[in-house]
Amino acid sequence: TESTGCFPQKTVLSGHEKSVTVLAFAPDSQTLISGDWDWVLRFWDMRESSMGNLLAYREMHRARILGIQFSENRQVVTSSNNGELALWELPAHLPVTLGLAQRTPQGTFSGNGHWLLTSTADGNLRLTNTSDGAVVFQRKGDGKSRNIAMDETGKTLAWTEQNGNVVLYWREQDKEQPLIGVRAQILALSSDGNTLVTADAAGRVKCWDPVQRTLLWSKEKQERILRLTFSPDQKFLAIASESGVVIHDAATGDVLD
Repeated sequence: TESTGCFPQKTVLSGHEKSVTVLAFAPDSQTLISGDWDWVLRFWDMRESSMGNLLAYREMHRARILGIQFSENRQVVTSSNNGELALWELPAHLPVTLGLAQRTPQGTFSGNGHWLLTSTADGNLRLTNTSDGAVVFQRKGDGKSRNIAMDETGKTLAWTEQNGNVVLYWREQDKEQPLIGVRAQILALSSDGNTLVTADAAGRVKCWDPVQRTLLWSKEKQERILRLTFSPDQKFLAIASESGVVIHDAATGDVLD
């Protein structure tokens, strides 16, 4: 069934003074990490009894943080606009910095930690096996960084093109297919790869079945969406906009009280 409507303004995680640039759930779905232009990551309690409480904040880079992703084994990769990827573990200790020849605004782990998908500033895509460093998939960019997403096994990838088109790729079938008629700036895949959420420049958030290419629900945020992320258990969808971070029911899009 399809659901439409507007988001009520509640369940906002307060604390960011600037626009949120990164958003991710920890593997246990009990911690949400957010970051903005001030170089600091904020750690939020997502347990039902204390949802929304700020647990900690830490400065992770000496540059603006542009991407963050967790793997199942508690590894975390963060990227910044000075061209660095940092690899670290929870709790957040000083990161081990991996220097890159090209700026890499985004990096995302598969949930099992076996795959790392990156997008450079000019849109080059690369899927790397973390065990041996082998590059198993790559696409040349179109001059602009892409928004990227991946399921927990690294078998399903999704990205945005410069013109706003959304493209899906199934690695085992080596099958690449656009989501016809869909324009997006931001996207997210559920851990099982069966649900895709997109947000366009007008603040419209839409949830899709990527295999059947059918719309499941849609909402209007009525402001610019900055980040989307599913919790690993697929119960929650966190949406960061210019007014803050709001937690939603992933199945319906409804705001959680």
